Amino acid sequence: MSEKTITLSGAEVEVAFSGANAWLRNDGTGTIYAGKAAGVSAGADGVVAVPAGGSAPVYGANGRVFLLGTGSVQLIGSDYSANPFKTSAQSGGSGADEVARAAIEAHSGNAEIHVTSAEKAAWDGKAELTDIPDKLPADGGNADTVDNKHASEFMQFLGDFRSGSILETVLTLNGSGYVYFGSANCTDMPVDGQYYFAEVRKLSTNYEIVATQFGSGTVFTNRYNGASKVWYGWKNVADGGNAASVGAYTESAIAALEARIAALEGK
Repeated sequence: MSEKTITLSGAEVEVAFSGANAWLRNDGTGTIYAGKAAGVSAGADGVVAVPAGGSAPVYGANGRVFLLGTGSVQLIGSDYSANPFKTSAQSGGSGADEVARAAIEAHSGNAEIHVTSAEKAAWDGKAELTDIPDKLPADGGNADTVDNKHASEFMQFLGDFRSGSILETVLTLNGSGYVYFGSANCTDMPVDGQYYFAEVRKLSTNYEIVATQFGSGTVFTNRYNGASKVWYGWKNVADGGNAASVGAYTESAIAALEARIAALEGK
């Protein structure tokens, strides 16, 4: 009787041993093939297939056997016909283990059916259906900002005024914004009985009003001095090019000067 451990690397090898029969145990991970003559190939006549974890005899090898495959193989040469190896619990003495191993390798090698750690983290970060509210929040969905701009950064509509002192009302406004005013019941108007859309600018204790008169396009301004607590009065800054005066000279004053000049020239 002789015992040998052979390591196969894929090429056919010839192994000599003592005894008439070669008992082989496959300790590798793939099927190996054994025969009494050179030129071993899977499925050929006289070729024994030994699955991973299994064992099988080559009877009548008479001291020489040819092996093909990969992995470690235990060989016992003997003249007895009894199997010196215990049956593998993995294979049950059949190719079942090899079939199962192939299925496992095919599964583990399929990259499309497994979830990576990054993918798992991404999926875990997704909102669950129960996380989505079934109604609007208490503020009705009124966001604090629009494109990172707070409401305080936009000019606000401050009110629609149809009676009382316009200038005194402006002093009660909280901040800058737009107002609409005008009617027969309003006082302190640029022109009585007209309607205006105005921009109010509050600068500390000072105020400035830029009022556009509907229909004519005429623009008036007025300023309030918070230190002296006075309005400077309405000033027409867009009269269409037909001013009532040039500097301190009104149209009538200019006409009088022209008359005097003509008299002096003897015209």
